[in-house]
Amino acid sequence: MSLLLLALSPAASAAEPAAFEPLPTLDRWVLSEGVASHAATKTANGKKGGKKSGGGKNNGGIDVPPGPQIPGWRTEYYIQPGAGVRLYQNGSGETKTLATFGGEAGLSYRQKGKGQPKLAGRTRLSGEVMATGDLDKGLDLRAGSFIGPQWKSLGLQAGPDLFYNQWTFGSQVLDPSIGVEVPVVATVSGEKLSAFAGVSPAYLMNEDRRVDWDKETIPGFGHEFTYMGGVSGRFNGLKLSAQAQYRVTAAGPIPSFSVNAGANSEGIQQILEIFGVGGGGSSSGGTRR
Repeated sequence: MSLLLLALSPAASAAEPAAFEPLPTLDRWVLSEGVASHAATKTANGKKGGKKSGGGKNNGGIDVPPGPQIPGWRTEYYIQPGAGVRLYQNGSGETKTLATFGGEAGLSYRQKGKGQPKLAGRTRLSGEVMATGDLDKGLDLRAGSFIGPQWKSLGLQAGPDLFYNQWTFGSQVLDPSIGVEVPVVATVSGEKLSAFAGVSPAYLMNEDRRVDWDKETIPGFGHEFTYMGGVSGRFNGLKLSAQAQYRVTAAGPIPSFSVNAGANSEGIQQILEIFGVGGGGSSSGGTRR
């Protein structure tokens, strides 16, 4: 929880926001950066876009190789650890709090050149563990790829997301299953903040996890269905997001609200310095992204 506590501290909140980058990555339900366009970032040598001469340390001391050279595309590998808190209502009608820990790593890509829109997307691996002091818990592992058109402030992305997950929400037990989700998410981005809204049908191998839509009053399709939306911003190397979702499952609907924090190179360096780790200065590739 140190990432979340640091992100919400008065010192972090009062700091001048860093360069904008849409949507933190951690909360896998909204597939935040997985389905949001990736804003132009600085490479290891500090130049915007362009060719990278080397990998550099772009994640707070974590060596990240340069993205592959693809004609007409700007590419960048990334690593995004994070933590958060999620409030949800279980099958017994109780409001519970879950701590979330996990992270994401992948490759972002965006078309070069003039003209709008440009294609932008991301291919990533992610994992998340959720737990409370009670019996409520969850595990979610994912591998997905998302792409779509991106205008200056508007974006739309979709793509397949393979997953394995299992959840216990009070009396609502979702047994382990492999499946595929197909999120469709629209984003609106500004200089410091962005917002998103979307839907995400899922298809599951475990037949016990499949929703019987004849018994549901909420519209949807597939074996599970999620409505989602939220806002996010970036402050002093920390990415913060608040998001709500309504998930229709075979065990009943699960509404939830979550607050997440993730750190880029600058944020990770600050955390390491708080715990007396690191050299106390910027890493060689620690340009602000």
